[in-house]
Amino acid sequence: MKILTNGACSVLGDVGGAWPDVLAYYHGHEVTNIALRGSGFDYVLQSTIDAVSKNKYDLVLVMWPEWDRVDVQLNNIQPYENFYHLSKNQIELADRRSEEHTSELQSH
Repeated sequence: MKILTNGACSVLGDVGGAWPDVLAYYHGHEVTNIALRGSGFDYVLQSTIDAVSKNKYDLVLVMWPEWDRVDVQLNNIQPYENFYHLSKNQIELADRRSEEHTSELQSH
């Protein structure tokens, strides 16, 4: 069986592999795993659509990331390979630090 898997960290796993590796190794399936660590909804959706439009799969398994992850494409050289992933909390923290830094610069 030819299987496509996608998602974020939960699809990649840690030491010892991830569940897509189990499907491939123990069950003998041909698995293509296009997950990226930290990816957001946009990456998962667009890369899944792209993959299924180019290849035929018997089964597609997607583990959707948290709703507050944001994908920001830094440049347009390679689709999906140049995304930087931030959660809503990380964006808020970066905004606060930026405001603090701006205040410091203005006070000098």
